[in-house]
Amino acid sequence: MQRRSLVGALPALFLATRGLAQDAASAASPGRRYVAMSLVSDKLSIVEKIGGSSDPTQNHPHTTEVPLAGSPYETAALKAMASALAVADPAARTSFLAGAAPEFYADQEDWFDGDAVKLPETLRKAVGGEQADRLLLLTKWRGEAVISDGRTSVGSGRIGGLGFYRYARREGLSRDETDVHLYVAPFVYTRLSLIDLRTARLVRSQVVQDAKPYPITLSTEQQIGALLELLGASTSAAVPHALTT
Repeated sequence: MQRRSLVGALPALFLATRGLAQDAASAASPGRRYVAMSLVSDKLSIVEKIGGSSDPTQNHPHTTEVPLAGSPYETAALKAMASALAVADPAARTSFLAGAAPEFYADQEDWFDGDAVKLPETLRKAVGGEQADRLLLLTKWRGEAVISDGRTSVGSGRIGGLGFYRYARREGLSRDETDVHLYVAPFVYTRLSLIDLRTARLVRSQVVQDAKPYPITLSTEQQIGALLELLGASTSAAVPHALTT
């Protein structure tokens, strides 16, 4: 994936991604022009819901936030958006932006007021420089924690963005005959918004609330890999819903 820095005052804040498949393939196409941007990985939220030795399944969730330098997961999200856009709108031309400035990750919900969208000025200028018709913007979303393995559902409190939900579950027929099993669930809670740049209005949005539990015996590298896979799959699946007219 090739990258170039935007000119002027923006190089430290944004990188524009070029060379993605559909951008090159449709360079001469008269289709709609998009700019896609991902702003979801300034930190990971580690949520622990594991109680004491008397009953590990009983505890209120506790969250630790781990800062991430350079917003490393944005590329995975942009690649997923690129692939999905190539299928959903083959005639489109798309450029891609990734931001790493802390101010673009805080209070993202304040950018939206009903259908009206007011982006931070520096972000708005960067997006405007791409001369696109519409912005596909991936931001963090906060919602109720729902963790399911297809049989039962656990989770309490609210979670948002990217992270891991660690919990204990009792499995068996009775309290005295069961073993307690520990799980870790990578989660992706995001919102993909389609914004008309001419009117600064929200056309539509798709909320993603995905989590997939695994035995906690996964290595750190495997847990990160599972999170990246979930981010890519959930973002790719959200694109056609956001573009549906």
